[in-house]
Parts: sequence; C-alpha cells; structure tokens
Amino acid sequence: MELNKTMLALGGSLAMGLASSAQAGTELDALKTRIAQLEAKQAAQATDVARAAAFSALVDDVLADVDARSSAMAAGTAGHDGKFFLASEDGSSKLNISGQVQARYIWNSRDNSAAGAENDEAGFQMRRTKLKFTGNTNGVGYKAVLSANRDTSNVYLSDVALMLKVSDNLKVKIGRDKLPFNLEELTSSTKQVAVDRTLVNEVFGVGRGEGITLMYSKDQLKTAVAFSDGARSGEVAPAGSAKDFDDNTSNFAVTARVEYLVSGTWDQGKDQSAWSGEGQNLIVGAGVHYQDSKANAAGAPLSNGNSFSYTVDASFENNGLSLTGAFFGQIISDQTPGTADLNHYGATAQAAYFIEADTKQVFARVESIDIETAGNNVIWTAGINCYTKGHAAKFTADVVFATQPVTAYGANIVGTSSGTGLGLLADTGTNDAQTAVRLQYQLLF
Repeated sequence: MELNKTMLALGGSLAMGLASSAQAGTELDALKTRIAQLEAKQAAQATDVARAAAFSALVDDVLADVDARSSAMAAGTAGHDGKFFLASEDGSSKLNISGQVQARYIWNSRDNSAAGAENDEAGFQMRRTKLKFTGNTNGVGYKAVLSANRDTSNVYLSDVALMLKVSDNLKVKIGRDKLPFNLEELTSSTKQVAVDRTLVNEVFGVGRGEGITLMYSKDQLKTAVAFSDGARSGEVAPAGSAKDFDDNTSNFAVTARVEYLVSGTWDQGKDQSAWSGEGQNLIVGAGVHYQDSKANAAGAPLSNGNSFSYTVDASFENNGLSLTGAFFGQIISDQTPGTADLNHYGATAQAAYFIEADTKQVFARVESIDIETAGNNVIWTAGINCYTKGHAAKFTADVVFATQPVTAYGANIVGTSSGTGLGLLADTGTNDAQTAVRLQYQLLF
C-alpha cells in the first residue's frame, strides 16, 4: 500500500512537472514570437528613418538646384522679358527670340469684271509668319528674320543686319533692312492700326535695301543716311530669292531721313496707337531717295529711269487719339531719251481713337494716288481693333474701298505680291470701284 501511494505521488509529480514544462515551453515560444515581432518593427522603423533621411537629402538637393537655377536666371542666362532670351552671365552676349503670326480672311469685290471673270474673290491668307532673332555679342548688334512666303510657304531670310556702335550718338548698320525713307514703312507691321499699310506706301515707299546706313541721334533729333543697291533691292521674290550684287537694276541709291521729337518720347512713336498714361506725343519727319538706274543695251535707263522720291510726315498722340499723315512725291527722269520727266504724287491721313481704354479702338484712313501715267485714285479704309494684350494679341476688322480701278501703278504695286498682300487685286479695263473686307488676328510671341 505504502509503495503504491509513493508511486502515485511520484506519478502525479511527474505529470505536474511535464505539464509545467509544456506550459513553460509555450510561454517561451510566445516570448520568442513577441521578440521577433518587436525586432521586425524596430527594423521597419529604422528603414523608415533611413528613407526619411534620404528623402530629406533629396529635397535639399532639389531645392539647392532650384536656388542655383533661380540665381542663374536672375543673372540673365535665360528667361522671358517680353521676348524669350538667352544671355551670358556677364551680359556680353544676348539672343532674343520672338515671332509674329498674322492670319487673315479676305473678301474682295470688283465691279464690272471682264466677261468670264469673277467679280468676287474670298479666302484665307497667312499674311505674315516670322521668327525673329535679335541681340548683341561683344558690342555688335544683330538681327535675322526668317519669314514664310504666303504663296509658297518657302522660308527665306527677309532681314539680316549687323549694328556697330561708334559712339553714344552714332551707329552703323550693314545688311538687308528697311531703308530710312518714310514713317509708315518704318513702323513695324506688328504695330499698325489697320490690317495693313496703305497702297500709297507700296507705290512710293522704297522698302528694303541691301547696303550700309549711318544713324545719328541726339536728344530730340534723329538722322539716317543709307547707301544701297536701290529701292527694294533687299526684297525677296515669291520664289524665295533676293537680288545679288550683279542683279540690281540701279548703279547706286542714296536714302536719307530726319526726324524731330516735338513732344513726348521716341518710344511712343514706335506704333500708331495712343495708350493710356502716355501723354502727348508729336514727331515730324522727312525723307528723300535718289536712285541712279543702270542703262540697257540701247542706252536707256532700266527700272523706269532715274528717280527722286521725297516725303514729309507726322504723327500725333494724346489721350487715346492718334493721328498720322504723309505726303509723297516722285520725279522719274530719263525714262527714255528725249522724253519729259514724270511727276507722281500721293498722300495719306489716318485717325484712330480708343472708345474703351486700351481695348477697343476705331479708325479711319484716306489715301490719294496721282500717277501721271495711270490717273488718280482715292481709297478709304475704316475699321475696329479689339486688343486683349496690346499688339501682342489683337483682332482687327476693316473695309477698304477704292473709288477708281486699281491699276498697275508701278513695278512695286498691284499685280505683284504687294497688292494681294493688301487684299487688293489688279483691275481689268472694265472694272470700276473695288471693295475689300479684311479680318485679321495677330499673335506675337
């Protein structure tokens, strides 16, 4: 009995020991699992800290790069100040990049067209599409303008010139650029009031020439004298080619212009609009152009003989009102041996007024052409401008009415690209008056 009791006690103790051991093992396993979880959590937290540190370092690097770029931008290496530009940090070189787009719709009607001909013509026109590069490098200014021909879409170099500064008052320009003759032509096509310039400007203007120009300015006086290959010697033909030195119809040409600032600033006179806050502005000017024509095999001068052209013009702005006017004359001599000289005259007058300050502008214009060999014509234009960002974004609508048939007034006029560029067409012998409606949107960038 006693032995049995002892055996039972030992068995119970052993069972209890085994049970305790099993419970201890379970608790140990749970503890190990908890430790593993804590270790994993700690490792994850360490990874998060490392990632946060790395991200913070990345942010610091990006901000430092932005600061560096901002500093470089402030120094003028790249940016936009009205034009996109690239420049060296020391300011010794700068390139400006800008562009112009003029998209038009034109409806033209000619009375009494010849049998089988259309009275009306209508369609769209990309009048001007240009990419402009201007700037300076090491004290030498430059300009190069790429233009797309509206008929062929050929891209050509319409302007290219170098500008050297001799002194604060004297500059020298060489290349292909507008000759210094009349105000309307020298006012950029981007800053006109009407959809385009006058027909008088196309008849009497001398356009672009290839040559050298001396420009002197001091205080209220500006003068310029050009020695060139002749009127429109720098014009590019529709086929996309300009005249080389041996292809000109003149031996030489001299063009000169003088301007005087009566009141206001020169910058005000760069366009035909009187903007808010500009105050009164008055500029008067005059120009002359003489061209010596080459002779043909028979000894008669080419290009309608030697010519002398002259003009006087003025522009006035005050309180939303702008006025411009010009008078032109041209004498053509030695057209053929023994013939009398020809005298041609033209005049323009234009008024524009902001009916809503800097946003809506109405305008009217009249021009008169008196060509000794082609008769007289009076042309009226009226329209409206809607500006959304000055000249940089504007819509223009106008109507042009020619009281007499528009004939071929000269080598530079209707029947060439100049005429269709204005929305006018050469009349036939049966035509009477001519009307053109022009709608245009202009964007500068």
